[in-house]
Amino acid sequence: MNEDNENKTPDINEIIAGITGGERHVPMASDAARAGLVMGAAMSVALLIRGLFMTNAAINILLNIVSMVAVIMVLQLALRARVIKRGKVMLDFGEAWGYTVLISLFAGIITGVAYYINFRFIAHEYFSEAYRTVTVAVMKGSDVKDTLRLMDKVWNSPLVWFASGIVNTVFTGGFIGLIIAATGRRHPLIKR
Repeated sequence: MNEDNENKTPDINEIIAGITGGERHVPMASDAARAGLVMGAAMSVALLIRGLFMTNAAINILLNIVSMVAVIMVLQLALRARVIKRGKVMLDFGEAWGYTVLISLFAGIITGVAYYINFRFIAHEYFSEAYRTVTVAVMKGSDVKDTLRLMDKVWNSPLVWFASGIVNTVFTGGFIGLIIAATGRRHPLIKR
């Protein structure tokens, strides 16, 4: 027998294959929900703190950076855990990106609630001032009554704020997930 084969240390993929019996089908929803809970909580805390300091640009920038780092870390760690559970070297692009979007959807539900809380209770004065600025600009145009009525209805709708939180989070997580999934194809999450 060749001496090189006897002294060769097994790589992570061989260990995973030995433990799991090779590649497995693992449902995504429960793991994505847990990761989404962590991501949504981190984004919501940053959003709610940002609401307290809406007029301080430096704090807002810092909290945006912290929020993005949290999103990147959660998505990266969640994909790594999925790779290990699946018993693969790496996920294909579609599965990896789909998983990050699913995580972002779960996180979006949490941040949607935080968006509404921020609008209604924490930074209401800031948003009301922005709304007044927009209504003044609209009043200079034509057909003012219908436009203002629609704006007022949309602006005060909890569903609109909730939905905007979901959409914003899904776009953010989806975009970052797109980058992570693409780089994961070139640099696997688990080294051979």
